[in-house]
Amino acid sequence: MPTYHAERVLELLQKDKAPGAIAAEADLASMGLALEVEGLGRCRLPLSEDFVATLIAASEPSPFGHLDQTLFDAEVRNARELPGSRIQLNAAWNKRIDRGLQELKRALGLPKDREVRASLEKLVIYEEGGFFKPHRDTQREPSMWGTLVVVLPFPHQGGDLRVQHGAQERAFESAERSTERRLSFIALYADCVHELKPVTSGTRLALTFSLHGRVSGRPRVERSQQEIENALRAHFESSEVLVLLLDHVYTPQGFGWERLQGVDERRAQRLSALSETIAFSRFLCLADVQEQYSYGGDEVPDAESELEDLVGSQITMSSWIDTQGQPLRETQESPPAGSVISPVNSTDRRHREVSGEPWNGNEGGTADQWYQQAAMVLVRQDSPLHQRLEAARTHPNLKLVKSRPKR
Repeated sequence: MPTYHAERVLELLQKDKAPGAIAAEADLASMGLALEVEGLGRCRLPLSEDFVATLIAASEPSPFGHLDQTLFDAEVRNARELPGSRIQLNAAWNKRIDRGLQELKRALGLPKDREVRASLEKLVIYEEGGFFKPHRDTQREPSMWGTLVVVLPFPHQGGDLRVQHGAQERAFESAERSTERRLSFIALYADCVHELKPVTSGTRLALTFSLHGRVSGRPRVERSQQEIENALRAHFESSEVLVLLLDHVYTPQGFGWERLQGVDERRAQRLSALSETIAFSRFLCLADVQEQYSYGGDEVPDAESELEDLVGSQITMSSWIDTQGQPLRETQESPPAGSVISPVNSTDRRHREVSGEPWNGNEGGTADQWYQQAAMVLVRQDSPLHQRLEAARTHPNLKLVKSRPKR
């Protein structure tokens, strides 16, 4: 459990709500738009039934990513697709996409100085009965932070897109708009869990784009920081470090100060503004978290099981990045007890893996869960930990011995 003062820092940071939604929608006209598919010809929107039939015949089954694998399983994803490399959009799409992105940026709470670029990935086709179970999108490039789905006007029912991040949920229905010759632009952060509900009739067609960009300019800082400063000072009187597990999920390739999303960016700005007055250094890292829970179920626990009391945890921090974006290689640390705070309940983190033993009538069951989460680490500058990290920054090839917390 975090110390009282660490818990107080978290409580104050949680008053800063995310500046925007986890996902957002914009409604735009399809007039004047057309797409051309290599080898199949050109068609204006709304697409004709004959052209859609041609698209389906030329498409391939859609895969999905799992860890570092690309898999095909119609029980997980029932869809077909054509690659973006075969699709050419007419010039009218440029202004329509720009307009849609401007609306979506405001709804997502993105900074005005964030430049967003949409890169066409594929045309995805969900026929009657098509669906995609809950998943996260693969971030193929370091600059990718989100996904844009443009649902094309073609009659269908069902196929709602549902997005979840922690306790937040959004649902987007495109069926009604598809019969009105309107486009549904839906943008979401790539780390959000989302699913496509079954299409009950007709065919749902959508262009999918990866969203890229980075933040520039001066950070926004709240005027009043005194309460956070007081709590942080009190925490550092008895601890050399404070570890804040971030809200969003980041891949090692898409991880960095300028790629922090939503409320993570806002909290980082709040804490960074105090780094000189309290004399701590800031780092980002990836934390491998293993937790042990008591478990009363009579079946082997899995990610859907309801876990009970937390009885122990171990955290290993690696893949460190300093404020200049430079990595600190081969450096692993374990934070001391009471120094880790998390705005999201660990059992609500959907990227976790769970295993264990069920209750057997004589002894209580146990469950272990593992997950990897990005973290912002504040390190007191007069501490041994700071010395070790500084040594790693000065000598990137120096291998450091893993530090374990005192029991």
